[in-house]
Amino acid sequence: MRILVTGGSGLIGQHCIEGLSKAGHTVTGTFSSGNGPSVEGKWVKVDLLNAEQRAKLIESENPEVLVHLAWDVRNWDGPDQQEWFEASEDLIRRFQQQGGQQLFTAGTSMEYAWNGLVCRENNGLFESSTAYGRAKHALWKFAETFSAKHQLTYTHGRIFFLCGPGQEETRLVPAIIHALLKNERFCCKSGHLFRDYLDVRDVAKFINALIETKQAGDYNIASGVPTKVADLVAAIGTELGRSDLIDFTSAPAEPPLDLTVVADVDKLSQALGYVPEFDLNKSVLDTIAWIKELSSN
Repeated sequence: MRILVTGGSGLIGQHCIEGLSKAGHTVTGTFSSGNGPSVEGKWVKVDLLNAEQRAKLIESENPEVLVHLAWDVRNWDGPDQQEWFEASEDLIRRFQQQGGQQLFTAGTSMEYAWNGLVCRENNGLFESSTAYGRAKHALWKFAETFSAKHQLTYTHGRIFFLCGPGQEETRLVPAIIHALLKNERFCCKSGHLFRDYLDVRDVAKFINALIETKQAGDYNIASGVPTKVADLVAAIGTELGRSDLIDFTSAPAEPPLDLTVVADVDKLSQALGYVPEFDLNKSVLDTIAWIKELSSN
C-alpha cells in the first residue's frame, strides 16, 4: 500500500514508518522543520497549516492510506488547536477526493474526562478540560461521519502516556534520568498520581497492526495498567543508585479528580490479541541505556 504518515519525524511516527516499510509498504513521512530525520525513507517537508502545501502533498503522493499523526502539542489551550482541527479536516477531505481508501487519526487520552473512572471507548465520557482534547475529539467525530459517508475504512487511536527511548528530555522519565546522571536533585510533584504508560515501540506496533488488519473504530492504545508515578520515579532512582537525589512533595489533602488515568484495553485486545512487548521496567532500562549512550557520544 502507498501510505502517507504525517508527523512521521515524531517519536511515534518514526517507529510507525520503520515498521510499515519493513512490512513492504511504500511509505512517505512528513516533517515540518530542519533537514528532516535521519531515518531512511522518503521524506517531504510540509507546513500542514498551509492549504496550498496540503493540497500539493496529497496530489504528489497520492496515498491509499493516510496516517495522520501530526499535531502541535506545545500549548494544550492555544488558539492553534482550532487551526490544527481545521487543517486536519481539509487534509482528510483532499485525501478522499484524491481516491484515498483508509484513514488513521491519532487521538489522545485527553479526549476523556479525567474523572477517576476507567477510560472506555463506549462510555461517552468525552469531556476534555483542554482545547487540545476537544479538538482531537472533534476530529474523531468529523472523520467518523465523513468516512462512513464516503466508504473510508477509518480508525482512531487514543494514545495515553508514552515512555521509552527517544522521548524529549522534558518528559518525566528522561527528565529524571538526565538529572540523576548529572548528580542533580529532582523534585517529583506528581508522585501521588496514577498513570497508564506504554512504550512508544508498542504504541507504533499497535497502530500499524490496526492499519494492516483494517480495524475500523476507535481504540484506546495503552497498557491498561495504572502505575503510581512515585513508584516509577523511585524505581529509576534505585536503578541509577541515586535515590538520595529525589525529593517527593506531599500529596494534596483532597485527592484530585484526575488521580487515576487508566485505559480499558479490552477492545484493542479483542481486535489484535493484545500483547505488549515492552513492560514498564524494560522500557525504563532501555531509556537509561539510550540516554547514557547519547551522553557518551
